[in-house]
Amino acid sequence: MTPAVRRRPLPGIPSAPEAPLPDGAKPQPPSNSWAALGPDRPGRQTARLRRALRCLLGAGLLSLCLQAAAPDPLARWTFAEDARDVMGVMDGFLEGGAAIANGRLILNGSDAYLQTAALPVDVTEKTLTAWVAVNPLTQGGGGVISLQTSDGETFDAIVYAERQARKWVAGSDFWRRTQDVDAPQETAENVLVHLALVYRADNSIALYRNGEPYGAPYAPASPVMTYPAGFAQVLLGMRHGISPGGDRMFRGEIDEAALYDRALTATEIAALVAERSLRFTEAPQDVAAFVGESRTLRALAVGDPTPTYQWWKNNAPLTGATDPELTFPSLTLGDAGSYHVVATSGSQSATSATARVTVYLPIVNHLVCHWRLNETTGLIAADATPNRLDGTLLNFWDETFQWTPGRVGNGLALFGTERVEVHSPLFNLDSFTAALWLRVDELGAQMSPISRERASNCESWGLEVRPTGQLNFFVFGATGFVADVQSSVNVEPGTFHHVVVTYHHADSRPDLYLDGQLVSSTRGRGPDSGPPGYDASPLTFGRRLGACTYPEQPPYVVDEIQLYDRVLNASEVTYLFDRPGDTLPADPLLPPAITRQPEGASLVIGGSVTFRVEAAGTAPLAYQWTKDGVPLAGATAAELTITDAQPDDAGQYAVVVTNALGTTTSAAVSLRVFESGSGLIARWTFDTDARDVVGSMHGTLEGGATLVDGRLVLDGVDSFLRTDPLPVDLSEKTLAAWVVVNPLSQAGGGVLTVQSGDGETFDAIVFGERQPQRWMAGSDNWRRTQDVDAAPETVEGARLHIAIVYDENQRIALYRGGQPYGAPYVAGSPLVTYTAGEGHVLIGMRHGINLVPARLFRGEVDDASLYNRALTPAEIATLAGAVVPQLLFARDGNSLTLSWSAELTGFTLEQTDTLPAGTWTPVPEVVNNQVTVNLGTGHAYFRLRQTP
Repeated sequence: MTPAVRRRPLPGIPSAPEAPLPDGAKPQPPSNSWAALGPDRPGRQTARLRRALRCLLGAGLLSLCLQAAAPDPLARWTFAEDARDVMGVMDGFLEGGAAIANGRLILNGSDAYLQTAALPVDVTEKTLTAWVAVNPLTQGGGGVISLQTSDGETFDAIVYAERQARKWVAGSDFWRRTQDVDAPQETAENVLVHLALVYRADNSIALYRNGEPYGAPYAPASPVMTYPAGFAQVLLGMRHGISPGGDRMFRGEIDEAALYDRALTATEIAALVAERSLRFTEAPQDVAAFVGESRTLRALAVGDPTPTYQWWKNNAPLTGATDPELTFPSLTLGDAGSYHVVATSGSQSATSATARVTVYLPIVNHLVCHWRLNETTGLIAADATPNRLDGTLLNFWDETFQWTPGRVGNGLALFGTERVEVHSPLFNLDSFTAALWLRVDELGAQMSPISRERASNCESWGLEVRPTGQLNFFVFGATGFVADVQSSVNVEPGTFHHVVVTYHHADSRPDLYLDGQLVSSTRGRGPDSGPPGYDASPLTFGRRLGACTYPEQPPYVVDEIQLYDRVLNASEVTYLFDRPGDTLPADPLLPPAITRQPEGASLVIGGSVTFRVEAAGTAPLAYQWTKDGVPLAGATAAELTITDAQPDDAGQYAVVVTNALGTTTSAAVSLRVFESGSGLIARWTFDTDARDVVGSMHGTLEGGATLVDGRLVLDGVDSFLRTDPLPVDLSEKTLAAWVVVNPLSQAGGGVLTVQSGDGETFDAIVFGERQPQRWMAGSDNWRRTQDVDAAPETVEGARLHIAIVYDENQRIALYRGGQPYGAPYVAGSPLVTYTAGEGHVLIGMRHGINLVPARLFRGEVDDASLYNRALTPAEIATLAGAVVPQLLFARDGNSLTLSWSAELTGFTLEQTDTLPAGTWTPVPEVVNNQVTVNLGTGHAYFRLRQTP
């Protein structure tokens, strides 16, 4: 039985009589109403025809299209230009403050809504859909899209947060067809989401959000309503009624809405979302090129609206990189890394596949010989270089059996007593590199894929595969055994591996690479006084000779064997691994390119700093440093040292590098000069209370926190301290505190934390969270956290000074007792800026706004401080009361005298050839804190290290 309704005039429809309908009668639309068009009106026919053509054309032939397609509605409002129904039936009319902007209906939550012309057909089964953005999430009761009778008393609607905060519901008159849903609260504020509400003939009602079920379907006690043609309409932005007001009004934006005169299936609803879904049609591809070359990464996405782009490098966004293409006009080593792009379309975002950019240094070809081993018959292994150092196959069964598929083309199979010998005085090399592809088919016996025989006492060097699959590379010098290295990983039987061995004569250092990665490196036992005069002793593949002959070997295959007369660097080894069968190309003529950028610094007045740049390109290279864009007189080296820094030394520093082919300029980095101790914005001494003795961040004791003898005592159960908000924005910073840990077995407690107002984002001094009994820089989801290579705490109850420094270069450094605690590192996530008035400090809890026992610290804190800049190592040492040694030096020609105060004891002078250093070695012959060393070519770096 159709319920009696009170009718009112609807837009575009003459007023109907104000009288109840007889039982069983249906309202008849006036003869001039749009309902006369019926369900097969031209608008719907045209839309269906377009969809069918798209389906057929997409298939490429006239055949049945079986792909799920988004169905056509009875009415749709897209707001592309106005409020018209694009299906041509139920045009909309803006009411109150409703407006259309940028293809969306804007609703103010007060008096703005849209009402449509009358319903053209009776509707019982139905589906309501809309793309909607809620703003704010805290509103409640507003209707997004409603189908109601003309008097506004009977309705079905998509309603926001009427009965459950931040949840969608099927709204209805007196909740007759409404039930609460077991579904997540809405979290997308001001972001488009797709909503669909389905009423089926079986009386079931189902909600969908972004194409997925939102709660479970249900069947209400009240039957599904039939809305009569001519006496019902759609509302957008108001739950129901004939005039605005109350909690019925929705605030936000509607991008598109539609009414269907049937119940859509779950597949059809998913198709509605999919036709506007964002997806990549072209993904970026890996790039490998030399410094100075031009390359482009490209990605392409489709979506509605047109996608925008943001490129990321090593998981950090690239400023200004917002086009589908990312072009490198002249590659530098700094461009190497992993890249992806995030595309955004409306509320959707998609992330592309990751592409690797590999950048090689300019290299010089020093290839002595290259055995490709591509023969198919015969007992000669041809050298592909002009040197023509062909190898002779010995002890093989016949001329064909040993030639087998290799890594590139053919390879050479070796087993038993078979071997290849090559004789040439060109093999008498001081420093060298040997490279080959190797496939071991069986383990269990010693193998020797390549070696160089010595006139006596086995070979001068050799690569071995041990029975376990471990690689071993060793070297004999003129005076005997020099060095050996073993791989940290084993070769896998049945798999081709790229193996490279290098030997650096000057420091008797062998290196071992596996599949492009350095797996072992060591300084030799030397010094190696020189090659032992090999004469015509052979280079051998497949077997050691002389006194060190092995028993018969299991089968294995070698391929693409190369010998270079110099040590290849890591970039060149990677090049050979990435290009099986290639050799290193000749040195190209290249313009200058920055391969290592200078780094900014912060100093106290009187401090010193050295800016360094590394550049590649055809020699000679010329350097000119600038300050604030002005050239500095005499600053024409790759390094620029500033001593006794003063405030007027602060500024932006860069270097211009020039050669005959062009000019390039480094990144500009800042030098900041401070007075010692400046930047302190808060300090808690706990002498009498928890007040901030230098600022406004006064503390409040929580739980069982107490003050005893000038210390904050924390029980690890419910005690911590919370401060008033930050007085300034805070990004670069230093956290420091005196701490007593008790017991050492606790894990995860925060000592000193700066956090956002909601406690979700934070940086903190944390004890024992990821490594037992060790300190770390804690952060939200460990975004700025790394484990440290430092000794664990072993003395329970000791009073320690702990500090963490976050500088403008995203470097994070930990200190214990004024000395570095582990190595500084660059955070994978950018430093966080904590907002004045919102961020605050916690002492004793890692983060949060409510008590979480697992985050609590147990012990004592005595004097904590917060700085709005990165303190220098010397300043940290001063805070901790540590001794700060000063290394003095004086140069006389090629002699350098280094010394430090005789009063300082317990320090060791160490040196290295490169920074960052792989190894620091003690300087010998130091007497009374002084030593004189002879300078050679290249660089030498010295440091004083306090002996534990």
